[in-house]
Amino acid sequence: MKSIFGVLKGRKTIFVNPIGRLVTGQYQEREPMPQAPAVLREALQSIDPARAAIVALIVYHGVSIGAVRRLLLTDIQDR
Repeated sequence: MKSIFGVLKGRKTIFVNPIGRLVTGQYQEREPMPQAPAVLREALQSIDPARAAIVALIVYHGVSIGAVRRLLLTDIQDR
C-alpha cells in the first residue's frame, strides 16, 4: 500500500500520502547456522559438479537459498 500511494503522489493524483508516516517494521535479521567443516569440505569436493558449485555459491559468496532456487541453466555464461 505504501508504494502505491507513493506512486500516486508522484503522479500528482493525490495531494498527501495518507500512510506515509505509518511504521511498517523491519525484516528479521538471521545469522547463518553453523556447519561442520568436514561436511562442507566433502560437499565442495563432491564428484557431482552441480552440488559442488551450489555449495560454493552458498558458502563463499553468501547466495541465499531463494536465489539458488531461481537459478537457471541459462544463467551460466562463459563457463
